[in-house]
Order: sequence, then structure tokens, then C-alpha cells
Amino acid sequence: MKTFTKLMTLTAVTIATAFVIACENKNKNNQANLPVYQNGIGGSEFFRSESKDTNQTLFFNLSFLSSSGVAAPYYNNLNYGSPVINYVGPVAVNGSLSVTMGQYLGGCLVPAGTYTLSTVQTGVWTNAIVQNVRIQAVGPASMILSIRNAQVSAKPYNQMGNLWTEIPQYGRIFGRIVIESANGYNCYGDVLVD
Repeated sequence: MKTFTKLMTLTAVTIATAFVIACENKNKNNQANLPVYQNGIGGSEFFRSESKDTNQTLFFNLSFLSSSGVAAPYYNNLNYGSPVINYVGPVAVNGSLSVTMGQYLGGCLVPAGTYTLSTVQTGVWTNAIVQNVRIQAVGPASMILSIRNAQVSAKPYNQMGNLWTEIPQYGRIFGRIVIESANGYNCYGDVLVD
């Protein structure tokens, strides 16, 4: 009887230990592996932005991806617009972030280095304005960023003679990028980029 009791106790302890370890590993994996749109949202890149913060320590290289192929409208075989201006629909972002000098944003340390950016939650692109995109940054730290509201920056001086609808598919965005969290700590620090 004593042997049977010891065997049952040992079995119960082994099962409980295995259950606790499995739950801990599951929680760690769920935190580290957020759903990421690896190839955007099935469409193609229609705008590329190279933007920096006002202190020139954060450099964003962003590719904006549409839900489908985006073509400029044609009337009588003439191109009267740019996909950047004319696209309205869901948008994903991929790219990179280069931080030249570590800094505290919203109470979180953003270490210097290069980060790979992938979409966690798609946003909306409406006629050269992007809203509500959430991005995962993986590099020296693991961060969640968001573009709450930004727009394609004004055209450079050498394009001033062109119509606004002729904006090219390469340029900058102007707006705030929010650092929601870094290494699991809530930050909500933001940077102005252009």
C-alpha cells in the first residue's frame, strides 16, 4: 500500500510539473510570436517612404503594400493620376528602422541598431493618408509601433510645376509614429517623422 501511495504521489507531481512547464512555454511563445503579414496583404508595393525623426536618430524605410494591384486611372489613354493619391483600401507595411543613438521614448529604452519591420495589424490608406497600422520591430529590442495618422509629404521643390496627382511612388511620409511597447513594457512614446 505504501508503494502504491508513493507511486501515485510521484505520478501526480510529474503530471503537475509537466503541465506547469507546458503552460509557461505556451505563454512565452504567444508573447514572442505575434501574427505577422509576412508578404504584406497579397498586393504589391505602391509607395516607398524614407522618413526620419526631427532629431535625425531614427530612420524609417517603409514599403506600403496594397490589397491588390494598384493602377493609376487612365482616361482616353492618358495617365491622370498616381496610385499614391488614388488608392483607397487596406494597407500593410514592411521595411526597416535604423536607430543611430539609443534613447528613451515614453519611458522605454529604444536601443541603437537595425530593426526589421513587419505588419501586425493592417491599416487603411485613403488618398495619400495612412491610418491605424500596427508594426512589429525586431532587432536589438522587440517593439510594437503604430502609425496612427500620417500623410505623404509635399512634393520636393523640383516637382512644383507638376500636378499633385502626379506624385511619384517614392517619397516621405509626415506624421507621428508611436512606440507602443518595447520588450513587453508599455511605452506610448511618439516621434514626429517627415
